[in-house]
Amino acid sequence: MGRDESYFRAKKRVDNLKTFYMHLTIYILVNLMLFYFLSSELAIFYFIKK
Repeated sequence: MGRDESYFRAKKRVDNLKTFYMHLTIYILVNLMLFYFLSSELAIFYFIKK
């Protein structure tokens, strides 16, 4: 195993971690926005309450 191979494996691991944390951040932000909009007075526009 040469230095180049270990470098590319480490780079791939870092890229995978960056992708994971980016998706996690987007997931949390979307859920926070949904919670905010559905718990506010604007929620009546999303669901008609009877």
